[in-house]
Formats: sequence, C-alpha cells, structure tokens
Amino acid sequence: MPLCLNPEGWGPVSKHRAFDLTPCFEDAGLVGGSLAIIFLSSIYNTYQLRRHEIQSKNAKTRNWLVAKLSVLSLATLVAIAALVLTVNTSTDPVHDEAVYVAALRAAVFPVVGLLTRSNHTKTRTSSTIVLAFFPVYIVAQAQWIKTSYESNGYTLTFPATVISCLIGVTVLANLLEFKGPEKAEDLGEKENPYVTANFYSRMFFSWMTPLMSTGASRFITEQDMYALDVNDESKSLGDRLQEYWDRQEKKTSGALWRAIYHAYGGPYAFAGFLKILWDILAFVQPQLLRLLLAYITAYQADKSLTKYQGVSLIVAMFAATLVQTAILNQYFYLCFLTGMRIRAGLVTTIYKKALVLSNDGQGSRGDIVNLMSVDASRMQDLTTNGLIFVSGPFQIVLAFASLYKLIGWPSFVGIAITIVAIPAQGAATQWLKKLQTKQMKIRGVWSSIFETSLRRLIESLDQRTKLMSELLSNIKSIKLYGWEDAFMSMVTS
Repeated sequence: MPLCLNPEGWGPVSKHRAFDLTPCFEDAGLVGGSLAIIFLSSIYNTYQLRRHEIQSKNAKTRNWLVAKLSVLSLATLVAIAALVLTVNTSTDPVHDEAVYVAALRAAVFPVVGLLTRSNHTKTRTSSTIVLAFFPVYIVAQAQWIKTSYESNGYTLTFPATVISCLIGVTVLANLLEFKGPEKAEDLGEKENPYVTANFYSRMFFSWMTPLMSTGASRFITEQDMYALDVNDESKSLGDRLQEYWDRQEKKTSGALWRAIYHAYGGPYAFAGFLKILWDILAFVQPQLLRLLLAYITAYQADKSLTKYQGVSLIVAMFAATLVQTAILNQYFYLCFLTGMRIRAGLVTTIYKKALVLSNDGQGSRGDIVNLMSVDASRMQDLTTNGLIFVSGPFQIVLAFASLYKLIGWPSFVGIAITIVAIPAQGAATQWLKKLQTKQMKIRGVWSSIFETSLRRLIESLDQRTKLMSELLSNIKSIKLYGWEDAFMSMVTS
C-alpha cells in the first residue's frame, strides 16, 4: 500500500502552512486523481473509437497531427525522466506514493497520444478529454510545485524543476489540441459548425459567432442559416422513436414515455446532472462570500495573515460564477434541444401512422391534427421546466442544510411553518376554485339571458330588414294598388 513519507502526513490540511494542503494529499489526491481520470477516460474513448472508420485528411491536417504527437512524445520522455528521478531520490520506492503517481504520469501521456491519433484520424473535432482535463491536471500540478517551493525554503528543487518543464510541455499540448482535425474553410458551404466545434466552443457557444456577426450587420435570411445536424432531422428523429416504440410494443407493459426516454433521454439526463451541479454552486457562492468576509475581518485584526487565502477565495468565487453561467446555458440548451427532438419525433411518427390508416381507422382528422400540433407542443414545453421536480426538492434540502448550519435548531421552525403552509395553501386553492366555479355559473346564467335577448333582437332585425327589402323591391306594385297604409303598419309594428 502506498505510504506518505512526508512528515506532514496525508492531511489534507497542512499544519505548518496557513491555508494550504499537505504535499502528499496534493500529489496523490489532486495530481494522481486528475491523472487517473485522464488515463481511464482516454482508454475508454480510444476503445469507443475503434469501430469508427479512418477519414481522409488533407496534408495540413496530418501535419498538425504530427505536431501533436511530437509534443506528447516529448511529454512522455520528461515524465519518464521525472519517474526515474523520483525513484532515485525516494527513501522507500516500493511504498512511496510519489513513485506511484510518477509512474501513472509516465503512463498517461502515451495513452493520450493513442487517443489523439484515433481522435484526429476518425473524428472531426478536438478531443474533449485533452481540452477539459489537461487544465485540471496543470492546476493541480502547479499547486504541488507551489507547496514544494514553500516547503523547501522558497527554493525550487530539481524534481520540481523537471515537473515544471513537464507542465510547460503539457500546456503546449493542450494549446495544440485546440486545432481540430478540420478548419473552418474545410467545412461544407453551410454545414453546421457545431459538428466540428470543440469543447469550449460548445460550452460558450462561440461556434455561433459568425452567425451573430452577420446578424449584427444585416438581417439574417434563410440562406444564412446552417444546415441541421443529420441526427436532428425529422426523418432521423422519427425513425429513432419508431425503433424504440416497436421494442416497447413487444413488451406487455410498453409505454410511450419509455420509448421517448430511450430515444431522446440521454441529453436530458445530462441536463438534470447539470441542474443539480448548478444548484450546488448556487449555494457554494454564499458560503464563499461568508468565508471572504470572515477573512477580511480577521485580516484587519491581524495583518500577518497570508493574502493567498483572500486571493484564492476571490478566484474561487469568480470561477464558480463562470462555471455556473456556462452550466445554466448548457442546461437550457439541452432542455430546448430535447423538447425540439421530442416534438419533431412525435409529429413525424403520428403523420406516418396517419398515412397507413384506413378511412374507418382514422377517426376524426381534427384529433390527428391536435395530436401533432397541441399535444406534441405540450410535450415540448414540459421538457423546459420538467426537471424542476428533481431540482426543487434538492434545493429545499440544500437551503435547509445551509440554514441549519447558520442558526441551528430554530431552522426547524421555518420547516414546520412550510409544512403547515402547504396544506393550508391547498385548502385555500380549493376554496378559491369553488368560488370561481360559482362565479362562472352566475356568469353563465347572465350570459344565457343576454344571448337569448340578443338572438331575439337579431331575429327581429332580420325580419324588419327582409320586409323593407321586399317593400322597396315591389314599390311600384304597392303604389299601383294603394297598399301604402297596410305596409306602413307592418313596418312600424
């Protein structure tokens, strides 16, 4: 079992430095954890790409691949050098956790190289694993170097220097990965840029920048719009729903919602995860603010406190806000995307079904139109706020936990009031519903009386108009026979 040979132990909080972690926890927990995630996810993604066919690439794209693999090979050599140096300087290489982390670090970069090669030759976008997790590893490794620098009398040791060089090479590899397998000019004339957008472009919607720039200069026309992704076309969505519905029909307990979930539920489930993460960050912000205010108060009383703590809290608040904004936008994007897919899939499936039905089996055509327009649209609207059934109770639990931590047992008073208020609100709603029903009945009586009077008035006006029309049409005959008085009495009556 790996052991921590540093006197500070596993920690995680250091007892020798203010607002800092122990070297063992940073090395094994932060650095080792990030490396393990990169290693496992790279193997899994490479395994998933094994069935994809190799796509034809131009010479410039192949040159970028050579540059990426060269940098990753250099990173592998530096990581191996760091491993050898760690083994030679360790007092117990067999049980030292630093040796295991160095070995994992030396194994990660070759695996990432295999992933980069497969991703670059078989897909059309940059590797999400490299773009998303390499920065996490860089920050964790930089924190370890800072702790090593402070622990050794503010001097940078030779192992820390080698690791610093590795960080530089890793940053270069991460920057090269921003260059995807295809450039913008390599795309089709109106192909959707989302297909080749990288992780950050999709996260911050920068792939829409050209369209937004066009809209800022002139009105956007249909010719300016991008083509739909193949997976979002009506035929593809309808076929997917029909496939899973056919599977559900074979079961005795088949249900439409299950077919919809299997056909389009993947992104929606991920949106639910993002909403939960957003709720957590929403409650992290007040806690960070409380810690910052407490630090400011303590710093005013004792100037010897490290400023690193205040800067770290400010950076954490900014990062939390940035991540929270990105997560919320992605959450709504996935919800609207799922709603659009459900509506398009349902409309396509219903229309196909209506085409093969006989005249006797079709029933009312209005019902079919309502299914395609009203009911399908309601299913689309449901996805927008449907996850509040999961997020709402979770927010209540977080709010109660935060309130209990601040004021203790009096927080149960608020919970009790909430519990009592819920049935009271339900009873009040039922009472208002009854009053509204009575009001509608009264309105119905007066409305029927008014409609009856209005109908009689209209009938009377219709008869008078008809009589006047006949009188004017036959005015010569009336004058000839002297019927003026008779018709006058009929008109006035």
